[in-house]
Amino acid sequence: MAILEIVKKNGVVFRAYFKFQGHQYSKICYSRKEAKEWEQVAKVALNQQQATPPSLMFSHASRVYLQDCKVRLTPNTFLEQKRHLCEFAAFLTKDVPMTDITKAIATSFIRSTETTRGGKAADRRIRTLKALWNWHKDAVPRNPWRFVAKPAVEQYVKYVPTPDDISKVLAAAKPWQADLLNTLLLTGARVSEILNLTWEDVAEHSLKLWTRKRKGGARQYRTLPIGSSLHAIITAQRAITGHTTHVFINPNTGGPYSTRQQTIRDMMKNLCKKAQIKSFGFHAIRHFFAVSLIQSQQAGLTDIQLLLGHQRATTTDIYLKSVSPDINHLAAIIESAVQPAASRMHEVEADG
Repeated sequence: MAILEIVKKNGVVFRAYFKFQGHQYSKICYSRKEAKEWEQVAKVALNQQQATPPSLMFSHASRVYLQDCKVRLTPNTFLEQKRHLCEFAAFLTKDVPMTDITKAIATSFIRSTETTRGGKAADRRIRTLKALWNWHKDAVPRNPWRFVAKPAVEQYVKYVPTPDDISKVLAAAKPWQADLLNTLLLTGARVSEILNLTWEDVAEHSLKLWTRKRKGGARQYRTLPIGSSLHAIITAQRAITGHTTHVFINPNTGGPYSTRQQTIRDMMKNLCKKAQIKSFGFHAIRHFFAVSLIQSQQAGLTDIQLLLGHQRATTTDIYLKSVSPDINHLAAIIESAVQPAASRMHEVEADG
């Protein structure tokens, strides 16, 4: 440390300065004693700063986490998580250390989201932010999102088109569109699974549908039976595209269709508009498939789960929420169950 004495018109001051790890620090003091005391305090503070790791800021934590998400998640899931983190950053108004975000702040954000977007949207944001904290658990051991009360999630029944609407859409479709839609109707498949279907995966009485549950994960397949109606479609399609790799080929490109192509993305919207019915998408056909099977009373939940390729029965159950239970048959059961008590009640009334 050095102390430089500076004589001014109104007296003497002392400029104290020292170097620490290549940086010079200085201060004007009014006595040598003050200069020495400042040096001691400043060096202690600098040493403490060096010993204490810098706080993990929310912006940096989000940026690093999203880099990992981009590699392992599907594009849609990645964009959803990015949107959730951006919303919370806007809610905070300024960048803060992760450790400064408390249960109270987290709860306030979720309640605000619940009010404006609903319980389901709020619940998805809890899951995203909880995952962010879990990813940084070594640096931020306490996760405030674990203690936020779960919002009330309203039951949402997905729209399932009626058989009449399905017929109208098929009538409005071009031949190649009708073949694609009928294939979806007869398999309950995701549209991406059918668009990616290759001739290698088509056998005489069955076909394999491949899907990837998560980005970077292994592809999985399930085997579906081919009935007479589906067999007729595949036979006709083989005459058109049998010389190529894929069952359904885009005639404009000579290659397979993609769910990102405008032709596919706008297909259902345009067909529903042409048929003058309520708009629904490809996935609604999958729901129609499941509902039709359960209403036929010839397939159980396990059968439908297998055909849809769901890993959990709870997912299949969501597809069937729109089915109104048939309770008429319960009348006879109720009559039989309570008849003895009802008879005794009538006897008491008669005695009275």
